[in-house]
Amino acid sequence: MGLDNTKQVGALWKRPNRGYNVFLNNRKYLALPPLKNEGTVEFIIWRRKSNADSSASFLENYSRVGSIVKSTENILLMKINEDKFEIIENKEKTSNYGPDLVVLSLEYDKEGYDKYGYDIDGFDREGYDRLGYDRGGFNKQGYDREGYDKEGYNNWGYNREGYDKGGYDRFGYNIVGISKDTGTIYNREGYDKKGYNREGYDKEGYDRRGFNVNGIHRYTRTPYSIDGFDREGYDKDGYNKYGPGWGEYDRWGFNEKGIHKLTGTKYNPVGKTKWDYK
Repeated sequence: MGLDNTKQVGALWKRPNRGYNVFLNNRKYLALPPLKNEGTVEFIIWRRKSNADSSASFLENYSRVGSIVKSTENILLMKINEDKFEIIENKEKTSNYGPDLVVLSLEYDKEGYDKYGYDIDGFDREGYDRLGYDRGGFNKQGYDREGYDKEGYNNWGYNREGYDKGGYDRFGYNIVGISKDTGTIYNREGYDKKGYNREGYDKEGYDRRGFNVNGIHRYTRTPYSIDGFDREGYDKDGYNKYGPGWGEYDRWGFNEKGIHKLTGTKYNPVGKTKWDYK
């Protein structure tokens, strides 16, 4: 099988629902994906009862004895009762009844390293795993898998919340929006943490609603926003999106108190109130 002189000692079959049925050294095991609170290993191995057949269901009183983890893109490593094995694809599988994967024994030298140079826990002589991380989860540059050092800062000096050791983000503001250059909410250019100046406009000249000083919207290049209202909240027909103001009527003829302009009551000529049009 081209297995580099390693010895096949077992096999794995994919289960129809999930996980694997494992046969190793004449013993049966069950490998299932872990629960959310059981760490990051890919499969947890449980010892099956002696009378369990290959299709038996998982029972919670099985004893947990190991795990299967992916150490690289193409290598699966299985650890059972502190013994470590390599799992590879069964390239000689000729039918659906054959195992999907075969289990190989991993031999260790007198220093405790396998043929790939890793110990039983998956670390090389320098203390790093196949992905380059030590037992504490840091690489040789001192960063973890998310790119942060032991103090919680990335290569640019910012923590997971985006602040440096002085408490400022990459734009120079702290968590409450104070600029480290001026000691106020505005930086030297006169803009706050969200990018607006004292007049409420950003560097492109638009306010928080997207209108410039002339009332032209950023995206439509007209006096009306994408939803059809100007900066005062009125549409092209002169009706306000928030309802009529004092002395105004909505498009159905009702004022802010719900009185119709033709009838002087809360009903229009056809007997409906303003709430019938909402």
